[in-house]
Amino acid sequence: MKSEKGITLTSLVVYIIVATIVIGTMAIMSSSFIKNIKEIHNQQNYAPELNQFAMFFLQDAKNNQTATVTENTVTFADKTTYRYEKNQIYRNDSVVASKVDSASFTLKNKTIHNTEKYIIEVKFQSEEFNQTMHFVLRYW
Repeated sequence: MKSEKGITLTSLVVYIIVATIVIGTMAIMSSSFIKNIKEIHNQQNYAPELNQFAMFFLQDAKNNQTATVTENTVTFADKTTYRYEKNQIYRNDSVVASKVDSASFTLKNKTIHNTEKYIIEVKFQSEEFNQTMHFVLRYW
């Protein structure tokens, strides 16, 4: 009688193929995870700046029904002014965001259910981020 110990060449090839697929899948998942961690790590440099800007800007947008908007400035009806210059965004004379390579403001008009709404679009760009925010002016 023949001994049945060991593995055949066919089963060895199947084991190697399965192991290669598993290792390849793990490598793809690992590289994706590392890429996302780097992206989150970079957010800590600019997220507080944008959050601070958004906090002030949202409050002013909700307290005003009109605004005068140019490429680099927004002036609300209560005379609060935001302006972008020299990589910083100012609220009146105070810096509310820095490390911004480019910022632009655009006023848009939209009618929803017979209610006219004014939306200020703010586009930010830096070497680390590219973000667009929309703020609706008070319409009631």
